[in-house]
Amino acid sequence: LRPVYMDSYGDIPAGILAGAAVAFWLCLRKTNSKGLWLVPVVLTAALYVKDNTLPVALMAFGIVGADCLFFGLPREQKTKIQYTIAKRAGFCFSALVCMGVGYMVWSNHAAMAVQLRAEQGGLGTTSMALGQVLKNGVQMLVSPPSVSPDIANKYGAKFVQVSADMADAFFKSSITMAGPCVTALILIALMFGVATAFSPKGQRLRTGLLGGAVVLGFFAYYLVILFSYVFIFKDFQAASLDSYNRYIYPYLLFAFVVALSFLANTSQEHISWKPTSGVVLGLSVIMLFRFSTMLMPQFTVLGYPEAYFKDMKKSSNYAQAVTKAVPEGSRIFYVYQGDDGAHWFRQSYNLLPLITDPSGSVDEEKGWSGGMGGTFGLAELSNGNLYYHAYTPEQLSSYLLESGCDYMYIEQSDDIFVQSYQQLFEDGLSNAQQGPALYKIEQQGQLAWMTVVNMEGAA
Repeated sequence: LRPVYMDSYGDIPAGILAGAAVAFWLCLRKTNSKGLWLVPVVLTAALYVKDNTLPVALMAFGIVGADCLFFGLPREQKTKIQYTIAKRAGFCFSALVCMGVGYMVWSNHAAMAVQLRAEQGGLGTTSMALGQVLKNGVQMLVSPPSVSPDIANKYGAKFVQVSADMADAFFKSSITMAGPCVTALILIALMFGVATAFSPKGQRLRTGLLGGAVVLGFFAYYLVILFSYVFIFKDFQAASLDSYNRYIYPYLLFAFVVALSFLANTSQEHISWKPTSGVVLGLSVIMLFRFSTMLMPQFTVLGYPEAYFKDMKKSSNYAQAVTKAVPEGSRIFYVYQGDDGAHWFRQSYNLLPLITDPSGSVDEEKGWSGGMGGTFGLAELSNGNLYYHAYTPEQLSSYLLESGCDYMYIEQSDDIFVQSYQQLFEDGLSNAQQGPALYKIEQQGQLAWMTVVNMEGAA
């Protein structure tokens, strides 16, 4: 897969997978209990798509668990009530344990990786723990006076502002094919309404309750996103609701897939309600038409032109040339002037198994102003870039030498970088001005000294 790289996020797959877990459960209810053991596995898999999709996966579990506890397991045989309840509770418990174990294993792995990276000179834990985020968020929402003075002073005003911005975005920010969140949610509620109305009499209560839970669950998820902006995101990210649409998509997609699954399930429940098949077909036609009016074929997964990947493939080829030019296990300081972090993240993958340094931990005493993508240069040369990291040659040298970086890979330089640091480079950065360049980091007195390394096969 490495030669063909596609820039994508996990938010859309996360929502679809969580919805598919519920759809899988609905399919088992219509067939038999064979394969029931796979439900906890699918629910656990939904946890691993992204580190922030736990709430969506838990909502999927909640729908499956409620359906199981109150409406029964697939092909459930009539028996004593205590045995029935025990069997249902046992299934729900096993699913929850499977998800819990999976989440804890991954969390511990991530914590160990963060600690190891910190010991090697990288970033350590940089945000508030999830439990603390939820605790502080609920306190601010329900009982502001109970919030500690330190938290209130630091996050109080930010909480009020983000709450207002997210309320406004809910009604006005058009992020879906149906428009803003409120419109998409109404559409999903209508789908559940149709599924409920056309369900056989014995199934209407079940469909209505579960559908209502999915719709109301959106607001719980919305609060989680609100708390994240307040307590985890940086101030400038919260001020602009950075990536708002991307964080809302998982739940909207989850709810839409579940609603569509219930609608399709209803169409097959009873012969007299076959017209609902026409509703599903009509909805599909409307969605395809709406999609076709918004996106050109060349911007879909089915029709990406070769030119779209030209720069990515070239960047990947340069990265592979770097991996061949340096010893395995080397630590790379990556520079791409003007980056917003996207190039750093892509190349941290392309440069494997080399270690891509976070490119600047924060240490005010040493003058380290951060990194992990962005623009590096002297403070007086700042161009106003949101991700500008001001370093003097002495400060940059101290970071390179103390963090254990072995090489500096400059994929894109600019005049700011040249004016700021050319005295640290053997060639005065002439190679980097012509294209991607690789340098060996050495020490000369108190400063870092970069010598040119040839990258064979780069193209």
